[in-house]
Amino acid sequence: FEYFVEFLPVTLPVLAFSTYEMTAEIFDQTVEYISNNNWVAVDGGQYQANIITPAINGLVVPSIALLFATLVSNTINTLRQRQLQIRTSLNIEANDMRMLSTMVDSLPMELQKVKNHLREYLIQYSSRIIGESKPGLSVDNHMFIGSMDHEMNGFLGVLNKLSMCTYGTVYVNTMQPPGGSAPTMVGKDADHAIHNSASSSTTSATTTTTIPSPPPEIPPSRVPYPVSESHFQLLESQLGLTPYQRHVSSAFLSSPMFSEAYDALTRLRNERSTRLSALQFT
Repeated sequence: FEYFVEFLPVTLPVLAFSTYEMTAEIFDQTVEYISNNNWVAVDGGQYQANIITPAINGLVVPSIALLFATLVSNTINTLRQRQLQIRTSLNIEANDMRMLSTMVDSLPMELQKVKNHLREYLIQYSSRIIGESKPGLSVDNHMFIGSMDHEMNGFLGVLNKLSMCTYGTVYVNTMQPPGGSAPTMVGKDADHAIHNSASSSTTSATTTTTIPSPPPEIPPSRVPYPVSESHFQLLESQLGLTPYQRHVSSAFLSSPMFSEAYDALTRLRNERSTRLSALQFT
């Protein structure tokens, strides 16, 4: 059926040209039969032609010409806009991929395995773009079969793991008490501990201890708590990192860099959807 529709614009004009005389004769006989025409034009229809010619040349022909000119113009303009949209999407994708490639190259040396993994995703996605831009591609398969399941999902997964490792390491190094000590007691817990210490010191006969003043209360939102290094073992195994590599690289990975990378991945996803939609209707 698809091949029939593709060749229909070529076969119909040829068929109409070949059957014009027969079609015109059948149409004329049909009109005469329906109108109950009981007279015959002795001049061969010259008088009728002279009457209808001004109407055809003055109204019908210009109207049809304007109609088809408008249709052709709209069709050409639509096709041009789609080509421009495809070109714009490709340029945006190329720029974002160049930005992601630069970001990957700037990662610390300790993340060499992660860098190689991210480069593989970028190379695979570049091959996908080249393949989707070739002529004769069946776009329907890409639109409805795994259209959103591509290499950038894997890139995003690695970036998420790296971001969690970095943020968790920085948080532990800055917020956790030295040596992973127990949480600081505040409020009623501190008062209770001081009261118990004072009671035991007064009952002792060997020495007398001065009760220290209670420490200032720390807001609950800022109370540090210990985080075990075992929480990072799964992420380290998935990224191929050692604890030393994770600690060293976390100092060079900033939040703005991750933010720019996430924005680039979002633009890549949007532009790919726009490009495939334009290809589907081209």
